[in-house]
Amino acid sequence: MTIKTRYILIFMVLTILTAIALSTCFTSYSGGTGTLVVNIGSDYSRVAFEPAEIKAFTHTITLTGPGETQTQELKGEGFVTFELIPGTWNIEVRAKGDRPEVYKDDGDYADAKFPSTMLRAMGWDTVEVKSGQNSPKTIPMKTATEVINFNQLKTAIDLAEEVKEEIILISSDIYLEYGINIGADFNITFLADKAVTVAIDKENISPLTFMISLNNSKLTLGRKGMRGKLIIDGSGIISTIIQVYDGKLIMNDEVIIQKGPFGAVSVSGSGRSAQGIFTMNGGTISENLNNFGNGGGVFVDENGIFTMNGGEINDNEARDGGGGVWVEDGGQFAMNGGTISGNTDNNNGGGGVHVADGGTFKMSEGTISGNNASAGGGVCVDGGGIFKMSAGTISANEATICGGGVFVGFNDYTLGYGSFSKTGGTIYGNENGIDKNLMNIVTSGDNYSPKAYGHTVYLEGSYDYSSSIFTANRKILNSTAGPEINLDANAKIPWTTIE
Repeated sequence: MTIKTRYILIFMVLTILTAIALSTCFTSYSGGTGTLVVNIGSDYSRVAFEPAEIKAFTHTITLTGPGETQTQELKGEGFVTFELIPGTWNIEVRAKGDRPEVYKDDGDYADAKFPSTMLRAMGWDTVEVKSGQNSPKTIPMKTATEVINFNQLKTAIDLAEEVKEEIILISSDIYLEYGINIGADFNITFLADKAVTVAIDKENISPLTFMISLNNSKLTLGRKGMRGKLIIDGSGIISTIIQVYDGKLIMNDEVIIQKGPFGAVSVSGSGRSAQGIFTMNGGTISENLNNFGNGGGVFVDENGIFTMNGGEINDNEARDGGGGVWVEDGGQFAMNGGTISGNTDNNNGGGGVHVADGGTFKMSEGTISGNNASAGGGVCVDGGGIFKMSAGTISANEATICGGGVFVGFNDYTLGYGSFSKTGGTIYGNENGIDKNLMNIVTSGDNYSPKAYGHTVYLEGSYDYSSSIFTANRKILNSTAGPEINLDANAKIPWTTIE
């Protein structure tokens, strides 16, 4: 073999090896495809259905993932196989079957006029798909009914008594003829696959005292990744839109609760073992105007627990305090995320949040910004209220009198002062209407000591005119996180100097 031939062979081998390497790199970069088996109708997914019923269903399995949607149908039980691009995929399964016998009779359900073929079950999950063969996924199925009018909605809720857990897919605007009271031990989910509104029928009925009431029951609004939008509109009612008493409300993405004239949601309970619980994971509470009391967005009372993990409470208004949220009388509010913004209080303070009378507010994340009030543009804490801030941001709020960011005040001699402790988070860029200096002292009312006005934080206290020394009656605890508080428009005073 000549040297020239040898070089040619070496070059050809190197070219082939390079092509293989590039091909391998490309395959590795693209991730190839992943095979996913979705199981339907197993023991784990049957819920209230017998095997004979499942065999009569037609299941539509839809997977939505990176840049595409794939759909397959399955008659009865079994499995389907998908070839998918690696990534996060949302799985939704809908089962349809013949109209149940209960809807076919001439009894109470005849007027509901359900279609001959009905949505009978739904299930969903999220899966991370990798290249190659993935572990099979079994989708738990829950009983479900699709509704398009008020009669169908009421019928679906009433029939949930048989299974206790029911998904109701609202696929058309619904106008309530009277309020919906969800009975004890029911577990109901409202979903939408397009933009729909639930409102009252203003032409046929007198104003409602509530739209939805929970009593020892559970209602879930929306879900993560929901394809539609569910709007609950309280225009025209004469109380809070949703009342939670010894029940549980969960609010998720793509849900809006709006335009209630007495606020959006009230949460309370009858005892420690019977609490009202509202968990907000997403969605929006907006444009509610409480012209008659406290809490434009959410009102948390005795034995009520409100947890905000995400979503927005914005552009609400209250006459007597707490434009966004009002917490009192042992109620608890934990803010772990989300935004409270653009809310207004017209009287008692707390544009974003008002904590009073033994209520507790713990802020561990999230943002309170752009709210307005006479005192405590962001947060107002008075008589017996407790506010603990470990993280999050309070910024760009405004008070017409004092405490643009946080107001800590006095209620009466029974309840005393509010309490505010801060171990982290940031408070900055808030505004007062009177003066931005800490030591501007005025007096007001028999029940009030002289006050110190702060650009961000307001403290009730006393002032010794002979020594020109201000003493706060309620201390703000030192911050272990070490942030500074903007107490003056032109200067920053370390938080640890405030005792």
